[in-house]
Amino acid sequence: MIRVRRGEPYSVDLLTAKAAKEAAEKAISAAHTTCTDANSQRRAEVERCLAESGTGGIAQNDLTDLV
Repeated sequence: MIRVRRGEPYSVDLLTAKAAKEAAEKAISAAHTTCTDANSQRRAEVERCLAESGTGGIAQNDLTDLV
């Protein structure tokens, strides 16, 4: 149901489930490609912490907290 007052503009955007699924898949793929998805960001953060830890490494608890 769309309620509109006389003289006021309105617009309706319809989106099918198939189109919404395709758009979501494209967004996920683009995020993965540009490394902006959550898994890529976590991986980069773990790699950064490991690189900064030097020869001493990183404690398992710290790594768990990081992830």
